[in-house]
Amino acid sequence: MTLSASLSTPLSTSLLTVDNRWDSSIGVVVSTVNKGARYPGAADYGWAVAVPVEHVDLGTAVTASLRSAIVSGELPAGARLVETELADRFGVSRGPVRDALAELQRSGLVELRARRGSFVRSLTATDVDEVYSLRIALETLAVRRAAARGVDPTRLRSLLAELVRADEIGDGEAIGTADMALHRAVVESAAHRRLLEAWERLADQTLLMMTDLSSLDPTIQSPTGAHQLIVDRLTAGDAEGAAAALVDHLEAARSVMIDRFAS
Repeated sequence: MTLSASLSTPLSTSLLTVDNRWDSSIGVVVSTVNKGARYPGAADYGWAVAVPVEHVDLGTAVTASLRSAIVSGELPAGARLVETELADRFGVSRGPVRDALAELQRSGLVELRARRGSFVRSLTATDVDEVYSLRIALETLAVRRAAARGVDPTRLRSLLAELVRADEIGDGEAIGTADMALHRAVVESAAHRRLLEAWERLADQTLLMMTDLSSLDPTIQSPTGAHQLIVDRLTAGDAEGAAAALVDHLEAARSVMIDRFAS
Protein backbone atom coordinates (compact mmCIF):
# COMPACT_ATOMS: atom_id res chain seq x y z
CA MET A 1 0.00 0.00 0.00
CA THR A 2 1.41 3.39 -0.98
CA LEU A 3 0.92 6.72 0.73
CA SER A 4 -1.59 7.94 -1.85
CA ALA A 5 -3.66 4.76 -1.49
CA SER A 6 -3.69 4.89 2.30
CA LEU A 7 -4.94 8.42 2.93
CA SER A 8 -8.60 9.35 2.76
CA THR A 9 -7.61 13.01 2.43
CA PRO A 10 -4.26 14.40 1.27
CA LEU A 11 -1.73 15.45 3.87
CA SER A 12 -1.05 19.15 3.61
CA THR A 13 1.04 21.86 5.17
CA SER A 14 -1.97 22.73 7.31
CA LEU A 15 -0.83 19.74 9.40
CA LEU A 16 2.51 21.35 10.14
CA THR A 17 1.70 22.35 13.70
CA VAL A 18 4.35 21.95 16.34
CA ASP A 19 5.30 24.96 18.42
CA ASN A 20 6.58 28.50 18.16
CA ARG A 21 9.66 29.92 19.79
CA TRP A 22 11.64 33.14 19.86
CA ASP A 23 15.09 32.63 18.38
CA SER A 24 17.30 35.39 19.77
CA SER A 25 20.15 34.46 17.45
CA ILE A 26 18.20 35.55 14.36
CA GLY A 27 15.75 37.91 16.01
CA VAL A 28 12.54 36.33 14.75
CA VAL A 29 9.90 33.89 15.89
CA VAL A 30 10.55 30.46 14.42
CA SER A 31 7.16 29.01 13.57
CA THR A 32 6.55 25.44 12.51
CA VAL A 33 2.90 26.09 11.74
CA ASN A 34 2.95 27.25 8.10
CA LYS A 35 5.63 28.76 5.91
CA GLY A 36 5.31 32.53 6.09
CA ALA A 37 2.54 32.41 8.69
CA ARG A 38 2.22 34.93 11.48
CA TYR A 39 3.06 33.70 14.92
CA PRO A 40 -0.35 32.86 16.43
CA GLY A 41 0.61 33.60 20.02
CA ALA A 42 2.31 36.89 19.31
CA ALA A 43 -0.48 38.94 20.87
CA ASP A 44 0.49 37.47 24.23
CA TYR A 45 3.85 39.27 23.91
CA GLY A 46 2.61 42.51 22.39
CA TRP A 47 4.14 42.04 18.94
CA ALA A 48 3.77 40.03 15.74
CA VAL A 49 6.45 38.87 13.34
CA ALA A 50 6.07 37.47 9.83
CA VAL A 51 8.23 34.37 9.77
CA PRO A 52 10.69 34.04 6.85
CA VAL A 53 10.37 30.74 4.97
CA GLU A 54 14.01 29.85 5.47
CA HIS A 55 13.64 29.91 9.25
CA VAL A 56 10.73 27.46 9.43
CA ASP A 57 11.80 24.20 11.07
CA LEU A 58 10.31 21.97 8.39
CA GLY A 59 11.98 18.75 9.50
CA THR A 60 10.40 18.95 12.95
CA ALA A 61 7.04 19.94 11.48
CA VAL A 62 6.97 17.10 8.95
CA THR A 63 7.97 14.65 11.70
CA ALA A 64 5.12 15.83 13.93
CA SER A 65 2.60 15.64 11.10
CA LEU A 66 3.61 12.15 10.04
CA ARG A 67 3.69 11.00 13.66
CA SER A 68 0.12 12.25 14.13
CA ALA A 69 -1.06 10.58 10.91
CA ILE A 70 0.47 7.24 11.95
CA VAL A 71 -0.68 7.28 15.56
CA SER A 72 -4.23 8.28 14.59
CA GLY A 73 -4.41 5.46 12.04
CA GLU A 74 -4.74 7.84 9.09
CA LEU A 75 -1.61 6.16 7.79
CA PRO A 76 -2.26 2.47 8.59
CA ALA A 77 0.23 -0.25 9.43
CA GLY A 78 2.04 -1.40 6.31
CA ALA A 79 1.53 1.83 4.36
CA ARG A 80 4.52 2.61 2.15
CA LEU A 81 6.07 6.02 2.75
CA VAL A 82 7.59 7.34 -0.45
CA GLU A 83 9.89 10.35 -0.01
CA THR A 84 8.90 12.02 -3.28
CA GLU A 85 5.17 11.65 -2.61
CA LEU A 86 5.52 13.01 0.92
CA ALA A 87 7.67 15.92 -0.28
CA ASP A 88 5.04 16.85 -2.87
CA ARG A 89 2.19 16.64 -0.38
CA PHE A 90 3.97 18.79 2.20
CA GLY A 91 5.41 21.17 -0.36
CA VAL A 92 8.96 20.67 0.88
CA SER A 93 12.18 19.17 -0.47
CA ARG A 94 13.08 15.56 0.22
CA GLY A 95 15.55 16.56 2.94
CA PRO A 96 12.98 17.28 5.71
CA VAL A 97 11.03 14.17 4.71
CA ARG A 98 14.17 12.02 4.93
CA ASP A 99 14.95 13.48 8.36
CA ALA A 100 11.37 12.82 9.52
CA LEU A 101 11.45 9.20 8.37
CA ALA A 102 14.79 8.64 10.13
CA GLU A 103 13.40 10.11 13.37
CA LEU A 104 10.23 8.02 13.18
CA GLN A 105 12.31 4.91 12.50
CA ARG A 106 14.23 5.60 15.73
CA SER A 107 10.97 5.97 17.67
CA GLY A 108 9.61 2.68 16.30
CA LEU A 109 6.78 3.99 14.11
CA VAL A 110 8.51 3.44 10.76
CA GLU A 111 10.52 0.48 9.53
CA LEU A 112 13.04 0.36 6.70
CA ARG A 113 12.76 -2.75 4.53
CA ALA A 114 15.80 -3.71 2.47
CA ARG A 115 15.47 -2.65 -1.17
CA ARG A 116 11.81 -1.73 -0.64
CA GLY A 117 11.84 1.55 1.29
CA SER A 118 10.08 2.91 4.36
CA PHE A 119 6.77 1.61 5.74
CA VAL A 120 4.51 2.32 8.70
CA ARG A 121 5.51 -0.33 11.20
CA SER A 122 3.21 -3.29 11.73
CA LEU A 123 3.19 -4.15 15.43
CA THR A 124 2.88 -7.68 16.80
CA ALA A 125 1.86 -9.25 20.10
CA THR A 126 5.58 -9.64 20.85
CA ASP A 127 6.06 -5.87 20.38
CA VAL A 128 3.24 -5.21 22.84
CA ASP A 129 4.71 -7.59 25.40
CA GLU A 130 8.18 -6.07 25.12
CA VAL A 131 7.01 -2.45 25.25
CA TYR A 132 4.68 -2.99 28.19
CA SER A 133 7.06 -5.14 30.22
CA LEU A 134 9.66 -2.39 29.86
CA ARG A 135 7.12 0.33 30.68
CA ILE A 136 6.18 -1.55 33.85
CA ALA A 137 9.82 -1.69 34.93
CA LEU A 138 10.49 1.98 34.14
CA GLU A 139 7.26 3.40 35.55
CA THR A 140 7.42 1.33 38.73
CA LEU A 141 10.83 2.86 39.41
CA ALA A 142 9.42 6.28 38.52
CA VAL A 143 6.45 6.16 40.91
CA ARG A 144 8.61 4.99 43.79
CA ARG A 145 11.09 7.82 43.23
CA ALA A 146 8.31 10.34 42.66
CA ALA A 147 6.48 9.37 45.85
CA ALA A 148 9.69 9.67 47.86
CA ARG A 149 10.54 13.07 46.36
CA GLY A 150 7.03 14.44 46.40
CA VAL A 151 4.87 15.31 43.40
CA ASP A 152 2.97 18.36 42.18
CA PRO A 153 -0.63 17.35 42.95
CA THR A 154 -2.06 20.31 41.05
CA ARG A 155 -0.31 19.29 37.84
CA LEU A 156 -1.30 15.63 38.14
CA ARG A 157 -4.94 16.46 38.88
CA SER A 158 -5.01 18.92 35.99
CA LEU A 159 -3.80 16.20 33.62
CA LEU A 160 -6.33 13.80 35.10
CA ALA A 161 -9.02 16.40 34.33
CA GLU A 162 -7.83 16.48 30.70
CA LEU A 163 -8.32 12.71 30.57
CA VAL A 164 -11.81 13.17 32.01
CA ARG A 165 -12.69 15.68 29.26
CA ALA A 166 -11.35 13.40 26.51
CA ASP A 167 -13.26 10.47 27.99
CA GLU A 168 -16.50 12.48 28.12
CA ILE A 169 -16.39 13.28 24.40
CA GLY A 170 -15.31 9.75 23.51
CA ASP A 171 -12.35 10.79 21.37
CA GLY A 172 -10.03 7.76 21.26
CA GLU A 173 -7.00 9.69 20.00
CA ALA A 174 -7.48 12.44 22.60
CA ILE A 175 -7.89 9.82 25.32
CA GLY A 176 -4.62 8.18 24.30
CA THR A 177 -2.80 11.52 24.22
CA ALA A 178 -4.17 12.55 27.64
CA ASP A 179 -3.37 9.11 29.06
CA MET A 180 0.25 9.33 27.94
CA ALA A 181 0.57 12.94 29.15
CA LEU A 182 -0.40 11.81 32.64
CA HIS A 183 2.05 8.91 32.61
CA ARG A 184 4.78 11.22 31.25
CA ALA A 185 4.18 13.65 34.14
CA VAL A 186 4.57 10.80 36.63
CA VAL A 187 7.88 9.77 35.04
CA GLU A 188 9.07 13.39 34.98
CA SER A 189 8.27 13.63 38.70
CA ALA A 190 10.98 11.05 39.34
CA ALA A 191 13.60 13.65 38.30
CA HIS A 192 15.68 10.99 36.55
CA ARG A 193 16.84 12.15 33.10
CA ARG A 194 17.93 8.77 31.75
CA LEU A 195 14.76 7.13 32.99
CA LEU A 196 12.70 9.74 31.14
CA GLU A 197 14.76 9.32 27.96
CA ALA A 198 14.23 5.55 28.04
CA TRP A 199 10.49 6.04 28.59
CA GLU A 200 10.20 8.55 25.75
CA ARG A 201 11.61 5.99 23.31
CA LEU A 202 8.54 3.86 24.02
CA ALA A 203 5.95 6.65 23.91
CA ASP A 204 5.21 6.69 20.19
CA GLN A 205 4.89 2.91 19.95
CA THR A 206 2.58 2.94 22.95
CA LEU A 207 0.34 5.54 21.34
CA LEU A 208 0.21 3.46 18.17
CA MET A 209 -0.85 0.42 20.18
CA MET A 210 -3.47 2.46 22.02
CA THR A 211 -5.24 3.70 18.87
CA ASP A 212 -8.43 1.79 19.64
CA LEU A 213 -7.78 0.62 23.20
CA SER A 214 -10.69 2.68 24.55
CA SER A 215 -13.10 0.83 22.25
CA LEU A 216 -11.66 -2.58 23.17
CA ASP A 217 -11.92 -2.00 26.93
CA PRO A 218 -13.08 1.47 28.06
CA THR A 219 -12.31 0.70 31.73
CA ILE A 220 -8.52 0.62 31.19
CA GLN A 221 -8.19 4.30 30.30
CA SER A 222 -11.03 5.45 32.54
CA PRO A 223 -9.97 8.54 34.52
CA THR A 224 -12.03 7.33 37.50
CA GLY A 225 -10.33 3.93 37.62
CA ALA A 226 -6.64 3.11 37.86
CA HIS A 227 -5.48 6.59 36.87
CA GLN A 228 -7.40 8.16 39.76
CA LEU A 229 -5.98 5.57 42.14
CA ILE A 230 -2.40 6.13 40.94
CA VAL A 231 -2.71 9.91 41.35
CA ASP A 232 -4.36 9.62 44.79
CA ARG A 233 -1.67 7.28 46.12
CA LEU A 234 1.17 9.30 44.63
CA THR A 235 -0.06 12.57 46.13
CA ALA A 236 -0.41 10.79 49.49
CA GLY A 237 3.21 9.65 49.27
CA ASP A 238 2.19 5.97 49.18
CA ALA A 239 4.99 4.59 46.99
CA GLU A 240 4.10 0.91 47.19
CA GLY A 241 0.38 1.56 46.78
CA ALA A 242 1.00 3.73 43.72
CA ALA A 243 3.36 1.12 42.25
CA ALA A 244 0.82 -1.66 42.79
CA ALA A 245 -1.96 0.37 41.12
CA LEU A 246 0.33 1.21 38.22
CA VAL A 247 1.35 -2.42 37.63
CA ASP A 248 -2.27 -3.59 37.72
CA HIS A 249 -3.20 -0.88 35.21
CA LEU A 250 -0.38 -1.60 32.76
CA GLU A 251 -0.80 -5.37 33.03
CA ALA A 252 -4.49 -5.00 32.14
CA ALA A 253 -3.64 -2.87 29.11
CA ARG A 254 -0.94 -5.32 28.03
CA SER A 255 -3.32 -8.26 28.23
CA VAL A 256 -6.01 -6.57 26.13
CA MET A 257 -3.56 -5.40 23.48
CA ILE A 258 -1.71 -8.71 23.22
CA ASP A 259 -5.05 -10.33 22.41
CA ARG A 260 -5.76 -7.61 19.85
CA PHE A 261 -2.42 -7.89 18.03
CA ALA A 262 -2.37 -11.69 18.20
CA SER A 263 -5.72 -11.98 16.41
